[in-house]
Amino acid sequence: MNTILSIFLLLWTTIGNPIFDSGKSEQTVYFFCHSKLIDVSPGERQHVVVTGVYSKTASDEQVWEMVSEWTDFVENEFEKGRRRTSDLNHFRTLEEAEAHLEQRLVKDLDGNNTFVEKVTFEFDVK
Repeated sequence: MNTILSIFLLLWTTIGNPIFDSGKSEQTVYFFCHSKLIDVSPGERQHVVVTGVYSKTASDEQVWEMVSEWTDFVENEFEKGRRRTSDLNHFRTLEEAEAHLEQRLVKDLDGNNTFVEKVTFEFDVK
């Protein structure tokens, strides 16, 4: 899981952060969190964990802290010892976030043997 987070961090710093306009220290970010098993065997039921859409006024650093919190949460709460994704999908508008969440859920449930568990996650980042 740390490898995936490291790759994401590398891409983020290399390509740049599309959410934050340059020169702004904090902005309102709309996001949802999503996690699924990476190593699902054929015929095994996929377990997807997802939150609703959140909004938060945050700095770039605070967004990274939230990514870390979500990663820790899914690693410690679900199928310990199994590899999972831990995505925090962020957008500029509420409408964009809601549309992408709906698309993500449709894709997750499209003909798959999938169990979707919706969770409420409280971030410690202030």
